[in-house]
Amino acid sequence: MGRPEPAAELQRRIAAVASRETKDWFERYLKGVIEYRGVKTPEVSKLLRAWYRDAGVEGLPAHDRLELGPTAHREPTSTS
Repeated sequence: MGRPEPAAELQRRIAAVASRETKDWFERYLKGVIEYRGVKTPEVSKLLRAWYRDAGVEGLPAHDRLELGPTAHREPTSTS
């Protein structure tokens, strides 16, 4: 099995730390306007920094890095 696609790996990492309690609280707060993943902003920032390093994103050409943004946010959910 090969290395996971970078954006899919980021999604997996976020899902792995999601909290049902946080998800439920934010969805009540947001009154169902958007689905919330259950991960607060500081944790997302920490995951994003680690993923950026681990996936080798920094070494990609600028165009390829820009392409990762939309692929990492395909799901209609919020994390913060």
